[in-house]
Amino acid sequence: MRAPAPTQLTSQDACVVSSLSNPALARDGIRQLAFMPFDPVAKRTEMTYIEEATGRVRRATKGMTGVIADLCSRGAETRNLERQLENDVEEFARRGLRALAVAVEDVPSGEVDGQGTGFELIGLLSIYECVRRADARADPAARRARTPSRRSTTPRPSACASRW
Repeated sequence: MRAPAPTQLTSQDACVVSSLSNPALARDGIRQLAFMPFDPVAKRTEMTYIEEATGRVRRATKGMTGVIADLCSRGAETRNLERQLENDVEEFARRGLRALAVAVEDVPSGEVDGQGTGFELIGLLSIYECVRRADARADPAARRARTPSRRSTTPRPSACASRW
């Protein structure tokens, strides 16, 4: 996924962009047409852009793996991919990593709000997120009280890695 404008980078975007040998490459050859910041209800972000070399308009989205998988085209191949995706997300969680899915689609009309061809999953991002001090103190207290505890950044109990 191409990076949004520098002023629109989330901490996850900044992590990915900073891993490049030249961070300017994240936006090389594209012009952003529209950007939807992370929506905590929809659990994803979205950017529509034009590839300057080809004039092709594309839409990219990044977010919670289940939400992104639901946006992708359906079929037997997609179901197999979803199973593999779920296995990968669980493996990341066992290692204390958060997973985000990324998908893209073409927009043949070239219009920002035009109908897309259907999202295609292109990969997963695994990101380590430090446990906040307040969460680190709350988790043991919750366990002693036999109260289930989850991080606010993930819907998966197993993704709440026990680092503390």
